[in-house]
Amino acid sequence: MRKWVQDLSIKLSIGITTGTAYSGFVGSSTRREMCAMGSVCNMAARLMCKAGENVILVDKETHDASSLMIEFEQMPAVKV
Repeated sequence: MRKWVQDLSIKLSIGITTGTAYSGFVGSSTRREMCAMGSVCNMAARLMCKAGENVILVDKETHDASSLMIEFEQMPAVKV
């Protein structure tokens, strides 16, 4: 994924978490927005803020669920 992002020549940071979140539309009939809520959403946002340029940070649950399919680089723990 990092290689794909670098090939696009864009700068971004990504935080990925695994768990239960609630999503739906909020607002009125004239103006609505999609909203996602839950502790996993908050944690993903915090990981994104801690990630450097073109870095993807994941939580332990995401790592454990996908480590057989994705190769991860071990990093020091991050306080969020």
